[in-house]
Amino acid sequence: MVYQIDDTTAVASQPALPTDSIGTPGFFTGGSTSGGAPTRVRYWWLNMVQQELLNIALAAGLTADKTDNTQCITAIKALAKAAASGAVVGSPGVLATGDVAGAVLYYSAALKGPAFTYGTTTVGLVTTTALDGYVTTGALTTALANYLPLAGGKVSGLVEFKTAPTVPDATAEQNPVALGQIATLTPGRLLQTQRFDTAGTFTFTPTSGANFWRVRVQGAGGSGGSAAYNEGASVSVAHSGGGGTFALAEYTAADLADALAAGIVITVGAGGARLVTSGAINGLPGNNGAASSFGSLVTCVGGYGGNAGTWSNSAGWSSSNSIQSAVATGTNIKRCIRGGSPGAAMCFAMSSAGLLSFPGGGSAYGDGAPAVDGASQNAWDASNPGTGGSGICLPQNQANAMPGGAGADGLVEIEEWLVDESA
Repeated sequence: MVYQIDDTTAVASQPALPTDSIGTPGFFTGGSTSGGAPTRVRYWWLNMVQQELLNIALAAGLTADKTDNTQCITAIKALAKAAASGAVVGSPGVLATGDVAGAVLYYSAALKGPAFTYGTTTVGLVTTTALDGYVTTGALTTALANYLPLAGGKVSGLVEFKTAPTVPDATAEQNPVALGQIATLTPGRLLQTQRFDTAGTFTFTPTSGANFWRVRVQGAGGSGGSAAYNEGASVSVAHSGGGGTFALAEYTAADLADALAAGIVITVGAGGARLVTSGAINGLPGNNGAASSFGSLVTCVGGYGGNAGTWSNSAGWSSSNSIQSAVATGTNIKRCIRGGSPGAAMCFAMSSAGLLSFPGGGSAYGDGAPAVDGASQNAWDASNPGTGGSGICLPQNQANAMPGGAGADGLVEIEEWLVDESA
């Protein structure tokens, strides 16, 4: 029972606290036989106790009832639950069919397990019952054992997925690998990639532990031809250089055993150099790019140099060179891309803006040097591995020949893998 005194002697407003007979805070006494006075129970103290108890019930939203002697404990329980539910609210406002309400958690029929609500979000607790029908049937340990090789709580072997979805061929480099296809691929991990992108020769030292190698070889690009000096009204347009050949090859430890024992020399081909021109000389063809190789196992030739620019006294012509670099040679080659042919040259007007030399030939690593016209009278060197340098255009009345741009060096990249050879 929590109720304010309603005796006819009660007053409507709480009296002020007294200012007399104020002693040291202590405890009640009933007096003593030696003459000690019993403790007086003052009105203000009774009001204090009454209001403290009443406020507990009111804070819990209860209506004071003099006939109910459980209001205080009921209010305390309600306030405790409300405090806990300030962060995690138990049952949702509307229970779905099969849901069972609880103090903080409730059983969710949809999730097949206990859940609680946080704001407007339903959060389910993961149990073996909740996972039944979603992972597989049976106990959780059994279900996971069918999917993951468990040992001491850790994954101890190869991961296989039971059902592979229908997806593109994951063994092709351009396609992503879907999870369901992992069981059909050779498991392993990449140890490191060795990259050689400067012209020269190098000795290949395999990484310890590697037993599978994916090798990419790119031949160097050719340089653009030079444009002849021009007498009077003639013009000259030289072709850009071509791109080198690319190859991708793969080798197991058994494939490379003999080659590794003998030593594998890597060769990165040099890009075709700019021609050296000086004075009133005729145009010359550009320099070919040099071949790149991975020992004797893979060889990729370089791109062709561009055709020379010769004199022309008329407009309205074009000239092309469709010769691509040759196919790669070697063993275990999975893919070959021949380099782009040297770019065309054209003259559609006898002016600087009327001359055009097309871009250098591309490679597996990108485009060749950009196109040039007669206004710039400047050639561009190639930058992407294995690509061709630009040509050069000379308008009328040029006393000196001019060279095309240099081709880019080749490249050899070697991915070193540790794979499970028993898979």
